[in-house]
Amino acid sequence: MYFQIFLLLTAILLATQLYFFVGSLFYAKIWYPFVIKPKLEKTTALPSAHVMVPLKGLSDRLEGVLRRYAEQDYEGTYRLTLSTESEQDPAHALVQRLANEYDHVHHVIAGLATTCGQKNQNLLGAIEADEGSDIFVFADADAHAGPTWLTHLIKPLNLGENVVSTGLPYCVLSDTGLSHVLQASLTAFQAKVIMSAGATWGGATAIWRSTFEELKVADYWKVTSVDDISMYKLMQQYNLRNLFNGKRIKLIPIPDLDHTVRTQCKDMSAVTRWFVRQVFYIKFYRRPIWYLAVWGNFGNFAVTTIAPFFILAPSRELQLYGIVGLSYLLCLTVINMSLLIIRPKDDAGFFTWGKITVIGDLFANFCLQLSIPMNSFSWAKIHYKVDYHGKVTEVIHPDSPVINPPLPESSTLEETHK
Repeated sequence: MYFQIFLLLTAILLATQLYFFVGSLFYAKIWYPFVIKPKLEKTTALPSAHVMVPLKGLSDRLEGVLRRYAEQDYEGTYRLTLSTESEQDPAHALVQRLANEYDHVHHVIAGLATTCGQKNQNLLGAIEADEGSDIFVFADADAHAGPTWLTHLIKPLNLGENVVSTGLPYCVLSDTGLSHVLQASLTAFQAKVIMSAGATWGGATAIWRSTFEELKVADYWKVTSVDDISMYKLMQQYNLRNLFNGKRIKLIPIPDLDHTVRTQCKDMSAVTRWFVRQVFYIKFYRRPIWYLAVWGNFGNFAVTTIAPFFILAPSRELQLYGIVGLSYLLCLTVINMSLLIIRPKDDAGFFTWGKITVIGDLFANFCLQLSIPMNSFSWAKIHYKVDYHGKVTEVIHPDSPVINPPLPESSTLEETHK
């Protein structure tokens, strides 16, 4: 009886892994290139777009990244808004200089966040400064966009008014150290989930302004700690409400979007903080998925790490547990190695990628267990606390004696034009 239950649970785990793998492989290699892409090549309209990049801090690569956004080969009209929290932000001088250099580049000072994530606050500032663009495009400051990035991101929206397009977050390796390989593998898994089950990535998402406003995303962003996952939650709720009337939002991931994101986690501490934060967002904004992930990864741990040792047991019945565990471990290893098929080509050879065949699942399980008691997190030296529903209850900025001051009745956004 117990063995049958164990066998059933292992089969469910394997079926889930195969669903993500086969679904993403089918989408990336068949459905997108042979069904969706030919339709995109027939579209010619390029609506007006507003690209918004929230910024915090300064890096050596930042100017190059922002110039790529500013110099897009886009035949339509587009506006680029670079948003910072204050004049004290290290990126302020660079952004001012770019705003003076390019006619279509603008700088918005959004102010310190008090009821939401600082990234949300910066995006809200950029949205409030919009001048009637047809499409909102959200991007990150660590993605190197190619010259056709904006065109390829916007083209799917011509397939319908309720279409949202998104890029994929997989990283190419900056280094072959374990922390970099883990980050690359985990972002590849995130990309696999986006293509098979659906999600948006804040590093490259385009949405019709009318859809954004109908979903009331801005209102939700004002009280939440993350942008992309919270927006996708609203998209899911919208589709559930319109399940039987045919009016739904269609998400189109773009596997070959012209951009590059590099791994940045230089040690295990950094990659742990990064991934625990990703898990935190899922916990509070896609809680059913988080429950499944916690128990599913714990099951992975038990089947791949504990069960195989039972093959050494003297009892034939216990040895069966070990045989099933080893068989599942082999399948999981093949599936993890297959991530090489769907991610960008770089220096991640077979043996480099082999580092994460089992370690990646153990690490994911460790981070998921860490998230169980969490109701707060830190990002860019800002500490956030949220309630059960994901509403931000407290924002603590570094070196600031003010915690959650009351919101003014009206806020003024300072905008700098050329």
